[in-house]
Amino acid sequence: MHRCHGSSTDINAEGTRAVTKLKATITERFEVDGAEFDIEADCRFCFYFEKDGDRWVSTVDDERLKAYPSGYRYLAYWQEATMGVKVLMDMPGHRRHEGTKNLEKHDELYWKAKKWLEGEAIEI
Repeated sequence: MHRCHGSSTDINAEGTRAVTKLKATITERFEVDGAEFDIEADCRFCFYFEKDGDRWVSTVDDERLKAYPSGYRYLAYWQEATMGVKVLMDMPGHRRHEGTKNLEKHDELYWKAKKWLEGEAIEI
């Protein structure tokens, strides 16, 4: 779930480019051994637009976007495009990503958490 907390848009003096910034909180609910809990992450989304005639259009490269894992596709795209960050392509993903490295990393993350809680030493 995403909760939006407010947005602002900056437009250049020529009226040809705009950036919209949106503050949000991402909440995901988990259930482990019958106990439900939420994990939250505060974030900021930035959307880039250019004027094409009378329309504002996004500057996303759709083909490049498809190269990223779906669980964090947009975050990865914009981190690389605006911050120069080289995004890892095998980060933990969703359970629905069967047969992918992202599912393997998802499971590994939760097994490590379980082992750590049980008192084992783990490599983070």
